[in-house]
Amino acid sequence: LRGFPGEVADRLIAAGAASPHARHPEVPGFTFDAERLKLLLIEMCREAGVQVLTHAVAARPLMVEGSVRGCFVEGKSGRQAILARNTVDATGEAELIAQTGGTIMETFNGSASTLFEMGPVDVDGFVDFIETQRDSFPKGMDWIRNADQVAANWRERGVLFMPHGGGRKWEYVQQFVRSGEFASKIGDAFDLDALGMYAFRGLHTAADGQGVYINSNFQRPGLTTHGLASYELDAQRLCDHVAVFLRRRMPGFAKAQITQIGAGVGYRASRKIAGRV
Repeated sequence: LRGFPGEVADRLIAAGAASPHARHPEVPGFTFDAERLKLLLIEMCREAGVQVLTHAVAARPLMVEGSVRGCFVEGKSGRQAILARNTVDATGEAELIAQTGGTIMETFNGSASTLFEMGPVDVDGFVDFIETQRDSFPKGMDWIRNADQVAANWRERGVLFMPHGGGRKWEYVQQFVRSGEFASKIGDAFDLDALGMYAFRGLHTAADGQGVYINSNFQRPGLTTHGLASYELDAQRLCDHVAVFLRRRMPGFAKAQITQIGAGVGYRASRKIAGRV
């Protein structure tokens, strides 16, 4: 966490939107309050003099003699053109660059997921249970050595970090997958038993209890309009499938409900830009 990400992290910590121990070397990931992040980014954009256009989609690059001179946006006022000396494609999937005629290599070998939040969660009870599972709890995954490190991070630093993919290696979870009670694959979705979990002490849900973010549904939606729409709708159902299992079988989650589902798809691979040799 250096440079601009480091500045954002420091400001989140200062605002109480992340654990004050978030940068401790034993904590492998940076968990923050996603809602507070939204407010911080708005504040930082205003400080920098950025004009933000919501309800507007960057639809096409504006090309003049083979060079990008801005982009067309579609919004409530119809189609408008924004001229610029420099244009940055920040879509994440190189959507504008792909329309410029430049060389692009496409790949769909990665995966995508939608995070969701549950609460209220009794994280103390959850961590207590993990400690009883020392022998079967996954070791050496996602920079987490063992169950004791998970417990120490929560009790000493107020940070919960359950290894991403840990559910696939945890016998407690896998017994329910084998019995058919919890499906790890539904249709095109897979690794529903990944069960990455992240929280910091003070991440409150709407029920004013401890909130936990869950990353446990994976799918390859592709980059077509219909494929992405299908993924977005399926993701709601997949989140609920995981939440029902956690509420029924995971200690500490008995009273937890889904309080928020991520608004965007988290791609791990989509388009790659072919650079100059």
